[in-house]
Amino acid sequence: MTADDIIRVAVTVSLVQVGCDLLARYMIFQKEPYQRAVSTLERRKAQYDKLVKEFEGKTGKQQEKVKKRMDRAKDDLGEAKSAVAAKHTTPGMLTSIAFVLLFRILGTEHSGKVMAVLPFQPLSLMRKVTLRGLDFGGDMGFNIFKESPGVQSVHQACSLMFIYLLCNMGVKFYVHRLVGQQTPEGVGGIMALAENPKIAKGLKEMGLDPDELKQD
Repeated sequence: MTADDIIRVAVTVSLVQVGCDLLARYMIFQKEPYQRAVSTLERRKAQYDKLVKEFEGKTGKQQEKVKKRMDRAKDDLGEAKSAVAAKHTTPGMLTSIAFVLLFRILGTEHSGKVMAVLPFQPLSLMRKVTLRGLDFGGDMGFNIFKESPGVQSVHQACSLMFIYLLCNMGVKFYVHRLVGQQTPEGVGGIMALAENPKIAKGLKEMGLDPDELKQD
């Protein structure tokens, strides 16, 4: 149970995230198809915003005519958003797989080790994560753990699972914000795919409301 183990896990998570982001940038985001998709999105967004302003300045039948054009522009914009979101979906899925494999590798290396001692006793539900995979036998076990200052209960032990989750929510997130390719403003996440009129129609035929999915 040393700080070196925790730092090593955090650094490994950072390096893997950087590698995934750089690979995605080289394989997808710097390629012409992605650049063209983003350019199309920007152009259609500008067209839609222009029609919205025109609609607000009209009244009566003139407004109805603009409304029809605005609806078509909205569908075109949704299709463009879907195309860009699809480009981000594949690297996101591959990165998730990479981190599942990384957890398996780290789990083998740190199996049964107490990675840290929490300054409090977590609730029973939280212990299912913090104590998962711990083995209090051997050199890295309870004999060392119980001698740590401030330890009142074995439930304060912390396994790799908890450290890995914290690294994924903190280190991995901020590394991706710094290095990774962010989705253009207004595109959102994977649910932007539902803004494609064809996909939205298919979801409705299956009894799903695309608007409710995007809200979730």
